[in-house]
Amino acid sequence: MNNYSILERLSFHNAWWTTGKVPSSFIPEFRRNIVNVLLSYATKNRAILLKGPRRVGKTTALYQVIDTLIKKHVNPKDICYVSLDDPMLKVPLDEIIKIYEQYRGKKLTEGISYFFLDEAQFLKDWELTVKLFLDRKYPIKFFISGSSVSLLTQKVESLAGRTVEEILFPFSFREYLSFFAPQIENHIKKNNILPDVLPDAIIPFISDIKINFSNFLRTGGFPQIYSENEELYPKFIKEDILDKVIFRDLVDLYKIREPAYLEKLFYYLGKNTATIVNFTTLSQSLGISRVVVERYISYLEQALLFFRLPKFSKSLKETLRSNPKGHLIDPALANLFRVEHSQILESAVAVFIFSKFQKNTYFWRDQFHEVDIIIDGEELIPIEVKSSDKKEIPKGLLYIMEKQKLNKGFVVYNGEFSKVRVGKKQIIFCPAWYFLLGEKT
Repeated sequence: MNNYSILERLSFHNAWWTTGKVPSSFIPEFRRNIVNVLLSYATKNRAILLKGPRRVGKTTALYQVIDTLIKKHVNPKDICYVSLDDPMLKVPLDEIIKIYEQYRGKKLTEGISYFFLDEAQFLKDWELTVKLFLDRKYPIKFFISGSSVSLLTQKVESLAGRTVEEILFPFSFREYLSFFAPQIENHIKKNNILPDVLPDAIIPFISDIKINFSNFLRTGGFPQIYSENEELYPKFIKEDILDKVIFRDLVDLYKIREPAYLEKLFYYLGKNTATIVNFTTLSQSLGISRVVVERYISYLEQALLFFRLPKFSKSLKETLRSNPKGHLIDPALANLFRVEHSQILESAVAVFIFSKFQKNTYFWRDQFHEVDIIIDGEELIPIEVKSSDKKEIPKGLLYIMEKQKLNKGFVVYNGEFSKVRVGKKQIIFCPAWYFLLGEKT
């Protein structure tokens, strides 16, 4: 492919070189907070990695960053967006950069330039070129997106100390509400949403919020499918996310010879979201070794389709040897497998907590008791999720509070907000819709 053809293709993807602005169809009015986060890193001498599952809006976020830079008077020709899944741009990155430099009309050492490398997993050795420019202190700001499958491999290890990473999850319920009912969000954002306080200002909107919450648990948080007919959501979730991740991304990256086993494993995990993952049982059911089961599950985790909560214990050895609890990353996936409402609700709460605390998120159980979620932060917070509206104190929650000498625990359920005292212990019964609105827990 000659230089002219590459430049022509780059021009196709960078309309702002000639128009001075990002096409309006690329920058929806709704803007996720990740855009501001990415912009805040622009002054750092690091490559900015945006990871996330398919169809969560990574490309849209990059376009919105570009739009903001132009509106802040960055010369549009100093911004180069490269769609690395474009078959006409499957050439070495350093070649693309040289051609862009010629078009720009000045050396890359002269003034700041911005490179947006979208879908980086489709270009071989991109990280070596990025490392070269970073090490030579070029005034280039690299924004790189892709599935976490590609960005959590050994390639990124060569960029150690030279990156800052963010994960873009599917919409939280708060984002979903902001998207579909911005008039309600405008009232909510005036209040500090904490799970142990229900502001009076929220009360007039509870009915509408509950309707949106029910929709969220049904349709999920993949914004790229919202423009489609809802009846087609399952089709697009399966074809655009599951099939492409399992049969293309993971197979290509890890050279999986029998992807049918990976598919069966994910279907089993999907049917059993919010339950204990027993590796031995899975191995026997699928007819593959336990080692392969654990490896395949790690692949699904890296693709951000699934995650595990380890068992909470003061003993690291016990945590590592105990079976974890598994969760799907979004209600849309759970509904694809037609699981129980209680599983969907628990996984939705688990995702909400995991997106904030990640490695500090656990579950807990012993021979007689279990607690769905444990946050090990500044303080230990036990959370039990119930799909009923009955105000009953779970025995497991009370037991671990007594065992760990905790004064506060949560029951996230479908009932009304209230607080119950048991001696010096406070049990907060928090409606699930309200708990998932919170920005802090």
